[in-house]
Amino acid sequence: MLNYKQEILRSATAKWGTDFQREMVIEEMAELTQAILHFKRGRCGLQEVMEELADVIVVTNQMRLDLDINYIDTIVSSKITRLQRRVTDDNANRP
Repeated sequence: MLNYKQEILRSATAKWGTDFQREMVIEEMAELTQAILHFKRGRCGLQEVMEELADVIVVTNQMRLDLDINYIDTIVSSKITRLQRRVTDDNANRP
């Protein structure tokens, strides 16, 4: 059963379509990239970076619902496990 937030995310995809929502993922990721670069250069504050990150989280959560959320969660768990091994391995290079 979907929770309230997931219902809203699915409703947005139903209203505007999958293709448009995927374009929004690309746009929001580009805005986050730009905000991070501006932050590093002192041209914006951390608040702007957090706002853009929140936008990316929203649209990627929409995409997760549109695809196979359980499989994606399995992949994420695997990647976190791999990261844990790298963090605890004294001989590991930077990622």
